[in-house]
Amino acid sequence: MSANDTKRMPRLGLFAAVVLVYVLAWFLPVHTSGKTLRDGVLPGWEAFSVALDIHGEEDWGVVSATIARASALTNLLMVGAMVLLLRRGGRVEPRRWLAWAFVAATIIDLWWARGGANNDRSDLLWGYWLWMSSFALMAAWLFITRQRRA
Repeated sequence: MSANDTKRMPRLGLFAAVVLVYVLAWFLPVHTSGKTLRDGVLPGWEAFSVALDIHGEEDWGVVSATIARASALTNLLMVGAMVLLLRRGGRVEPRRWLAWAFVAATIIDLWWARGGANNDRSDLLWGYWLWMSSFALMAAWLFITRQRRA
């Protein structure tokens, strides 16, 4: 094992933790009114579908429905980044803008905890908190990785 591989191992371990938290969040209950695996529904998929619901304007208003959709679409950022990083085996040079994109995604995703879509924070369950945290963890990992390489 080379010295370079030894340096990369902790970074990859942190990245693996981010992936694990994100994936796990999709299987855990997201909202008190949501369905669970026991109901035959993937809770994260249900939450994603509700946030993208094109009829949301009627229930939530245009601004809330737009933010909800933006929140759902942050998953594209996460999956895209994970695919890129996994394909490259962690050997990609993370760009500063990508870390900041994850900071922005975290802020957007926190909208649900701030009462978005008439939500009460106490209605949000482990699945939501892990999912939202995975974006903050990815941002932190990207900043740490970039700093170590600089």
